[in-house]
Amino acid sequence: MLCNDCGYYKKVNHTFDWYYNEYGHYDKCTICGYKEITPSGSETSGLVYALRSDKASYALIDIGSFEGEEVIIPATYKDLPVTEIQTAFFANTTIKTIIIPDTITTIFANAFKGCTALETVVLSKNLTNIPSYAFYGCLKLKNISIPKSVTSIGEYAFRGCTSLTSITIPDSVTSIGSEA
Repeated sequence: MLCNDCGYYKKVNHTFDWYYNEYGHYDKCTICGYKEITPSGSETSGLVYALRSDKASYALIDIGSFEGEEVIIPATYKDLPVTEIQTAFFANTTIKTIIIPDTITTIFANAFKGCTALETVVLSKNLTNIPSYAFYGCLKLKNISIPKSVTSIGEYAFRGCTSLTSITIPDSVTSIGSEA
């Protein structure tokens, strides 16, 4: 777990304590005392972010306590852009729609792998790569539009997407991995 304030990763001498309040749970860093609270009812409710090493943007790292079928990822978090999605949605079985803002430039491999209920994804217009295994096994995925900014699609990116009957690949894509 990464502290969003001091940036330290949970190590032997760096731990987090869990607390509960009317918003759900939040963490308290035992090094700096920072408490992470995301109010319920907002589009980011329950989602977990980490300050990236550049300290100029955030990464979405986990769905945390988010409950719902539609995720609208915010363009900013704590007044900084959200620029990457790590494996936050890996093997989720309840989310049906994910809307990704144009601030996202990077999606990690396996980011949506095994999201068996996922039907629709709106990708960022600034995404340049759809990584390997990104949507692998998303059985119900039927709607995705690849933006013109994408230049490569990794291997197995859409393998097992049995409901995806057609996909338009823009001319900007110059590299497609095996069995994508």
